[in-house]
This record gives sequence, structure tokens and C-alpha cells, in this order.
Amino acid sequence: MADKWGLGSFVEAAAFAGLNEVFATFRGKDGFARPTRYEAYFFPPIGNLRTNPFAHKMGEMVGDGTARKTALRCQSFEFPGRNLDTAPDTNIYGPTREIVQGYSYADTTAVFQCSSDMKEKKFFETWQRLAYNPQTWAMQYYNDYVGSIKIFQLDETDRQRYGVELVEAFPKTIAAQ
Repeated sequence: MADKWGLGSFVEAAAFAGLNEVFATFRGKDGFARPTRYEAYFFPPIGNLRTNPFAHKMGEMVGDGTARKTALRCQSFEFPGRNLDTAPDTNIYGPTREIVQGYSYADTTAVFQCSSDMKEKKFFETWQRLAYNPQTWAMQYYNDYVGSIKIFQLDETDRQRYGVELVEAFPKTIAAQ
């Protein structure tokens, strides 16, 4: 009976139109953010030239473009999460509840493709060495090893759609390779 009245083709057309509408949202300018479409910029500190022998090396790496080349070799980058720090409110009768006392940010992770000379790994190792003097093992001042990182999510036409700046950033962990 459905064929006699053409309902089969109507149902197919309606289903096809519904799928086209769903796929259009994926392909449009407001579609899903692609995990591999982003841009990163590193602004490492120069360090303290008087107390750390690696401060000069970091200055060279920033000047010769190693910082920018390392950012271009970034394979994946996580935007940092944000946490609301809470504590129980015990000054009330009845069930306790959590109240917000502040906020903090979670660590972020990045993966880099290394060149044959491992220049990218050396860049982050040098940045880490700004936190301590590798000759005396003395810890350095905080401002001597923190820098900043800017990360932007790009759309299909390479326009920046979302961005964050990680202030007071430093490479806390370099994973085994």
C-alpha cells in the first residue's frame, strides 16, 4: 500500500534531508573543532644569565627561531581544564554543601614530532634547566623559568576561533621517548 501512494520515496527523501542537515552542521563554519587544527606560540623566559649557564642557550634558541619551529612541530595540544576549588560549608543545619573558594587550572599535555637532531626535545630540556643550575643544583627564582604559551583553535579556513594564553608556564614533565 505504501508503494501505491509513494510513501516509501517520501520517507527516503525525508531521511536524506535529515541526514544532510546533520552533516551540514559538521561541515559548516560552526562545525566540530578539529583536534589537529590549531596554532601554538611559545614565549620562554631567557632566564638569569648570572646564575644559570643555560640562560644564554635559551636566548640563542629564541633568537634563531627554534621556539617557533618547535611550536610548528606540535602534533597535538590540549586546552587546559579549569577547576573550581571547593570546601564543605559546615556552618549550616542539615546536609552540608560544597562552596567555591577559588579556581585553579589543570596541567596540559602536548605531543611534538622531533627532527633527526632532536632540536625540539633540546628546546624543552633547556627550558627546564632554567629552573635549576645544573652545575650547583641550586633552584632558581620562579620568574627565571616561567614563560607563556598561546594556543589558538583554527577553523577550516585557518582563522583563529578560540584561544588561550598559558601564563607562568613551564615544561614540568618531558615524557620518555
